[in-house]
Parts: sequence; structure tokens; C-alpha cells
Amino acid sequence: MSSMSSDSSVESDKLRNFPQGAGLTIKLGFWGAFLIATLAVSVVAKLPFTAPSAQAYITICAMTSAVYLAVFTHCLMRLAYCRCPSWLLYTSSFAALSISGLIGVVLNLGLIESDITWRRLYLLRSALLPTATTLLVFASHALKASTRGYRLRTWKISVCAVLVVGFLVVMWRTGVWYFTCSMIRSSNMDPLLAIYTASAATSIVLLYNVNKLAGSSPNEIFVPVCYWSVAMVIESVLTLISWTFLDTLRFKMMGIELAGVMAMLIGLSMENERAHRGAAQQMSDLEAMQKVSWSLVGAGDLMELMSTFVKAISEGFQDAPVVAYLDKEDVGESLTIAAVTGIDDPAIYFGKVCSLRPERRPGFHNGHTARAFASSEVQTAKAVFSDVEFMPWRMVAHEDGMVVSVPLPYQNRVIGVVNLFLAGARDVSDDRIRQLEAIAAAVSPAIENARLRVRIADVSLEQAA
Repeated sequence: MSSMSSDSSVESDKLRNFPQGAGLTIKLGFWGAFLIATLAVSVVAKLPFTAPSAQAYITICAMTSAVYLAVFTHCLMRLAYCRCPSWLLYTSSFAALSISGLIGVVLNLGLIESDITWRRLYLLRSALLPTATTLLVFASHALKASTRGYRLRTWKISVCAVLVVGFLVVMWRTGVWYFTCSMIRSSNMDPLLAIYTASAATSIVLLYNVNKLAGSSPNEIFVPVCYWSVAMVIESVLTLISWTFLDTLRFKMMGIELAGVMAMLIGLSMENERAHRGAAQQMSDLEAMQKVSWSLVGAGDLMELMSTFVKAISEGFQDAPVVAYLDKEDVGESLTIAAVTGIDDPAIYFGKVCSLRPERRPGFHNGHTARAFASSEVQTAKAVFSDVEFMPWRMVAHEDGMVVSVPLPYQNRVIGVVNLFLAGARDVSDDRIRQLEAIAAAVSPAIENARLRVRIADVSLEQAA
């Protein structure tokens, strides 16, 4: 019978949480180091990008805008499907970034002849980045609120937006806006410098926010935005550092932004593929649950019921080895193997009694299966090769195999445990855990009724004798 020490359980939880939090931070660090190293090499080696042509600028802007339009289309489709406030903010932010890219194409094509109009469009294009990043921060918080069950009061946001617009209109009609603009123009503050400072600040806030949320609330857009925000932080910070050499390094900064948007698009494609794979996995799990339900209908006795049950579980989870345990009459002292499938080992056989508190191994009652039986909670273990108690599983294990123990609940108590070995699996999703819990809750009454029929039959035989 499988077990695992408490230290191994703690280590397993750490490994499960590591890739979502610290692992993503490490990947983002490598990505940022790669971008900075690439820029440093281009500066030191003086690659032929110091005086790019207008066609090169147009190409970079067009490619960047095309990626933003692709992400905008994705967010728009999600908004049409779910109509959540978070996706409205995501759609608005990438719409602003798409407009920014299109303005860049127009400016580099030389279609604007007036210098004043050109400067205003350039300021507008620069101001769209901090605006978009601010919208992304709000969108991530809104998505966090919706995933954690909080109601987002959109009417308050709408009222605040109307008040802000009304305030600006009043300032314009009373002349306060013109006076404020005159004061800014009379000062030595460069509006572009202020915009780039705001871009760097909002990008840093966005990077911290989405990186934190990606570890606690996984979502299809958090990780891609993380990769994009790393590039935007680097671009904004280097723009501030090299403010006097902006014309020389502007093309290389655009290259960093293009690398960021391409990473975002690739990451979004990978997240979508993962979502489709999860949907396909849920469909297979539903089919497995349907097979289990049908197996309960035609079972004649307890042995047939348990055998059909474990076979249905095994077939539903890609022929995974399964062992089902039921408690003995001395509840809490031992478990009996009621059904086995997928394991060819003489140590695991039908009818074997496994004591929860053996004399030779006093710590066994703290083991993996025993904890599932005692705590009524699903237990997962990944230390298949490092724990001596998993010897029977090693015959079918791979490097990253894991064991899941699911209790069988019935009327506020546990009547048994089902051990499912997932060969080649590094982790098991929360959806699959819930699916296994639902299957166990559905089959437990049928098992208990079958056991009750067995007891009644035994009593009848004793009375007849």
C-alpha cells in the first residue's frame, strides 16, 4: 500500500507551486537578460542599424501593429463570448496599442506634411502606451475579482468615467484647460519625457501585478502579458537612460518591442492550445464518469461492482493502474484490497489486508493512502522513486509518475480509498481532482449498498445453518 512521509508531502506541495510563482519569475528574468544582452551586443558591435531606412521603420511598425491587432481580435472574441468587464478592458487596451502601431506606420510613411500635426500624432502615439498599460492593470484586477468570486461594481467605474469627462469639459469651457496647457508649455518639462516616465512606471506595475496573479490565478493572458511587459519595461527604462540619444537607439527600442509582442503572441497561442487540451481532457473525464455510472447499473455483487469500477476508472484515465481499498469491520484499523487493475505484482492482490498501524512500521498510519482515509481529502504524491513505500508502483512508473489517492465518502465517513497511478504525469489539475471526487462520491453509495446486501446474505446463511 502506498504512503509518503510528511516531509515528502510538503516538498511535493512546494514543487507543485514552484513553476507558477518563482519559476515564471526566473523565466521572465532570462527573457529580460536575453533582450538586454542582444541590445548590448548590437551597441558594442555597432551593427548596421544606426541609420535605418524609412522602409525598415515602416516594416517594424507594421509587424508590431499586426500582432497587436491579432491579440485585439482574440480579446474581442472573448468579450463577445463572456461579456466580462475584464475582457472589455483587455480589448480596449490592445485597441489602443493597435492604434499606436498604425499611427507609427502613418508617421513613417511621410503622409503628414504639417509639423504641428506630426508632433501631436507622435505625442498621441507615445501617450497610448501608458494608457494601455493602465487599462491592462485594471483588467488584471477585474479578472482577479471575477475568478475569486467578487462582484465588480462596473456602475461605479462608469460613473467615475462620466465625472472625469465632465470635469475635463468644464475645464475646457471655463478656460482652465487652456491656462493649464500654457503653464506646462512655459515650463521646461518635455511632454515626451513625462510620457516615457509614465510608461516605465505603469509597465513596472503591470509586470509585478500580472506576475503575481499568474502564480495565484492562472489565466490564458497573464503569462503572455508578463513576457510583453518585460520588453516594455526594458524599452521604457532604456529610453529614459538614453534620452539624449533617442534618435540613434529608437530603432533598436522598436526591435525590443517587436520581440515582446512576438513573445506575447506565441505565449497566447501556447495558452490557447493548453486550454483546448484541458477542454479535451474534461471531455474524456466526463466520458470516464459516464462509463463509471453505467458500470454501477449492471453490477450483480460487490466483487463485480468493484472490478467494473476500477476498470472504468483505468480506461477513462488512459489505462492507468488502479487499486481500490475498502475498510474492514474494525473501522480505522485496516483496509482490504477490493479490486486491482493494471498492476502485475504479487504484493498487490485482491483480498490483501493492509493494517494502518503495523508494529514493524509504526509510521505507516501517516502514509499517503492512510492520510486520504483518515482526513477524507484527496492526497497526491510525486515522490514515487524517492519513497520506499511506492515499490509496487515502480514497475509501471516513469520519471515523472505520480499517485493520487481519492477517499470514498459515505454519510460523513470514509469507506475506502481509490489509488490511481498516472504514469508520465508531472501534476494533476484541480479539475481532474474534482472529477475524481465526484466519481468517488457517486460510486460510494452503490458500494455500501452492495456491502449491505453481502452482510444480509451472510446473516441469512448463518440463521439457516
